[in-house]
Amino acid sequence: MATRNYYSDGNAAYDIPSFGGVNVVREREYQLPREPQQQREVKVVKAHSQVPVTSIMGFVAAAALLMLVIFSYVRLYEITSANEELRSDLTRIETENVEMMNHYTGIIDLNAVELIATSQLGMHRPIQDQIVYVDLGNTDKAVIIDSQGENVLSSAANAVVDTFRYILEYFGFA
Repeated sequence: MATRNYYSDGNAAYDIPSFGGVNVVREREYQLPREPQQQREVKVVKAHSQVPVTSIMGFVAAAALLMLVIFSYVRLYEITSANEELRSDLTRIETENVEMMNHYTGIIDLNAVELIATSQLGMHRPIQDQIVYVDLGNTDKAVIIDSQGENVLSSAANAVVDTFRYILEYFGFA
């Protein structure tokens, strides 16, 4: 089998044998136009190393807030440890209080207290059917005010005046 040779010119492909086996030659070669060489200027640009003020202020504010958080945690730790110390002190004091109360109640001799009460103070043990009458010596008093002769408005005005007088006396103005 014979191989076929194809020739292409851009997007168009030609079958060489169909042209009678003649070598088809391109009429002209296409070349891209050359750019004229120009001297290119090289500009040296300094890189600006300025940092925006808002970025610096934001960083300082964030650092300050971070320090505040750290200090608050330190203070919280100090308060918690002080609280634990106070709780342990309270437990120790309560235990000591119970021990002292037990010691104090052990010291008191109730038989000695009863002996002093009956012999020196004249007290007696009560019996079941004992009734004791207490004479207070003073009688109850009740004072009845005759209010028929006074006017209601004058008594109210006197009460208001007396109240203001008592207030002035209380604050030391009279």
